[in-house]
Amino acid sequence: MIDKAGLRVAAPLARFLEDQALPGTKVDPSAFWSGMADIYARFAPENRALLAHRDALQAKIDAWYGALGGRPVDPDAQARFLREIGHLVEEPSPFVATSTRVDDEVARLAEPATRRAHSQCPVRSPTPQTHAGAACTTRSMAPT
Repeated sequence: MIDKAGLRVAAPLARFLEDQALPGTKVDPSAFWSGMADIYARFAPENRALLAHRDALQAKIDAWYGALGGRPVDPDAQARFLREIGHLVEEPSPFVATSTRVDDEVARLAEPATRRAHSQCPVRSPTPQTHAGAACTTRSMAPT
């Protein structure tokens, strides 16, 4: 790990960004790292709180499944439990999201892939697989 504007960064990542990703973008590497450090500093407290909340939810979920002692899971009881702890919430009212000033290439090329990705996400299913997917968060980006 190396220091970049107060962030601990894996050397291969720093080399990639500085040698391959940033050249040609008119973004100075020191400005990039300074900006990243500012972003992480700004969001670190909220990120820590969210990670702590996730850990608390996971502990409750682990305890609930552990208490089953290998017995089959009752889907209705499972859904009730997950709602009680705030892991599942009621489905919101229908809404439409729009955007403006989107790069033409992004608007034309990203949309079909995004639609496919969203159609494959079982976000309403209270299954252990959903919990595992919802809990995917990395701690490697937090400042030290």
